[in-house]
This record gives sequence, C-alpha cells and structure tokens, in this order.
Amino acid sequence: DLLGGQVPAAVISVMGAKPHAASGRLRALAVTGASRSPQLPDVPTFKESGVSGMDSLGWFGLLLPAATPRPIVEKFSADVNKVLADPAVRSRMNDMGVILTGSTPDAFAQTVQTDYARWGKVIRTHNIRLD
Repeated sequence: DLLGGQVPAAVISVMGAKPHAASGRLRALAVTGASRSPQLPDVPTFKESGVSGMDSLGWFGLLLPAATPRPIVEKFSADVNKVLADPAVRSRMNDMGVILTGSTPDAFAQTVQTDYARWGKVIRTHNIRLD
C-alpha cells in the first residue's frame, strides 16, 4: 500500500524497508529501536529525531504449551539458544534485518508481560477496536 501510494506513511520492518530505501522508492525517516539499526546505520532513531516514546522493537518468540514440564522447557530453550549462537544463522538473520538476542524462559515471559501491559494501556487509552 505504501509503495502503491495508498497510504502516505507506515511503520514497517527493516527487512521490508531496506531494499526499497536503497532503491530510492521509499525514504526511511527513523527507526523505532533505542539505537540505530545496523542494516540502516544512516537512519536516526525516533528519539534522535525528537520523538520520544517510540523506543520499541517487535520480537519473535517460541512458545510451548503452559503445562510443559520445566525440564523440557529448559532443554528447548538451551537448544534454541545454541542455534541462535551459530554464526551462519546469525549472519543470515542479520542479512534479513533480524537482531538475534536469545533469552531465558523467565526473561521472555517478562518481556511478554511488559509488552502486554504497555500496549494494553495504549489500546485502552485510545479506545482502539478491531473492525
């Protein structure tokens, strides 16, 4: 829609923006993270551009059923973190604009809870509804 002129602006992933910014079809104004993106190092953060409150990054997570025994959760987490540490995986994901961090089950649960509270407040404050 953005490339077709249907909408005047959008917040999109670095992965989606980079090729179009490089070709000149889109102009990247700012990134939402707390620091500049390694894939778009010349693009400032929103904070650098004078806009506060936009220091948020999307994330991907792997989830298991709530009743999964803790030893299985820990083994799964350790195996995933080993894969995320692999240089070939890191390189490929970096090429796609994904910043791999890895985590622990408890730290990820905290991330989910924090974002749920943060975005829930935004939704309630602005009375956002699904159509």
